[in-house]
Amino acid sequence: MKVVLTVALVSYTLVLITATHLPTVGGFVRYPGIDKLLHLLAYGVLASLAAALATFGWGGKPQRLFALGCLLAGFGMLDELTQPMFGRQAEAADWLADCLGITGGILGVLLLQRWLGRHFQQEATNDG
Repeated sequence: MKVVLTVALVSYTLVLITATHLPTVGGFVRYPGIDKLLHLLAYGVLASLAAALATFGWGGKPQRLFALGCLLAGFGMLDELTQPMFGRQAEAADWLADCLGITGGILGVLLLQRWLGRHFQQEATNDG
């Protein structure tokens, strides 16, 4: 599980960095504000993969996910700040959408962890 999550996280991060630094492709984002939704989803997936690896792969404690969230928010800020070097525009609203996605991704993994814990606890009680 750890290897699969690690490969998925590294691969996704590389794709995300590449996609956010390509020159703007006209017509790809046709509706105003849709780019914020894309930021939210992209960073939600990134945070979900990172939190799943930290929680399930490394056996990390849920309390450490706050630090992971801060690290990912810093990564998102760096991602935004380097985009002008590639002919793109850095926007605070994009970073805010990144942070909301990070929060949602981490909370999703925490809920999954809680549900799995209860699920397996109930099975153990039912089997005993």
